[in-house]
Amino acid sequence: DIIVNLESAVEFVEENLPVATREQLAGKLEKALTELSVWVNSYRRGRIIHDGFSLAIVGRPNVGKSSLFNALLAQDRSIVTEMPGTTRDWVSEFTNLEGIPVRLVDTAGLRTPEDRVEQLGVDRSMRVMADADAILLVVDTSQPPSAEDEQLRERLEGLSCIVVLNKSDLPVVWPPRLKECYVGGHSAVQVSALTGTNIDGLKKAILSHLFGDAGPERDGILVTNLRHCQCLEAAQKALSRAATALRQGLSEEFVLVDLHGGLNKLGAITGETSVEDLLAEIFSRFCVGK
Repeated sequence: DIIVNLESAVEFVEENLPVATREQLAGKLEKALTELSVWVNSYRRGRIIHDGFSLAIVGRPNVGKSSLFNALLAQDRSIVTEMPGTTRDWVSEFTNLEGIPVRLVDTAGLRTPEDRVEQLGVDRSMRVMADADAILLVVDTSQPPSAEDEQLRERLEGLSCIVVLNKSDLPVVWPPRLKECYVGGHSAVQVSALTGTNIDGLKKAILSHLFGDAGPERDGILVTNLRHCQCLEAAQKALSRAATALRQGLSEEFVLVDLHGGLNKLGAITGETSVEDLLAEIFSRFCVGK
């Protein structure tokens, strides 16, 4: 619609056609940019809903990672013992949260390795953490925090993380101030993986962490394809340049270059819009000779 107005003003200037003002066209572009932003921002949510997400459970040995893994799965998949270091390699299993596929990964306890096998397990755990969409950092609040807990928290700085304060079924020795300091800017949930206390609350916190307060909404448009998202981003940049050019009073030709560029990027998703389509729209709207 905007291209038709500007092309008419350029190509049929002698006809004195009643085209929209620059301010009106810039306002239309701003509305289009707002909608494009919504679509672009929907990509992460759409990809997760379409493809699922990976969730790594990490922590030092014997904090209850495998128990939490089993509790989220609602089945005994990982071996659980009181002996630290039982899990030497990562174990994964698929489940779902509100219909969204989730790949849960139970990792080896992160500490200074005592042998070559444990070193391999720790190295693999680090790679799993780097690849995960989100991380559950599990700590045992029934025991005073250790240097390993602190080192792990520092290692996860900047990553997408939820702190799971486990073993709430036992007397908690972490005072509120210590919990707050350890959690920092991350979200935190108190649970008992052994008894299942607040596991549902943790699941809700995971979804909120990934999708925000709106949750995994499925209404409206969700972009699930990376190529489509890249096309939308390119169109967004082109339309932004066009809106700036309009407001700065640049020639219509400069504005049209970016508008056609944005239209072509959208056409890569929906099918090309040809020159004939634009001309047909001009002739149907304005009384000019073909």
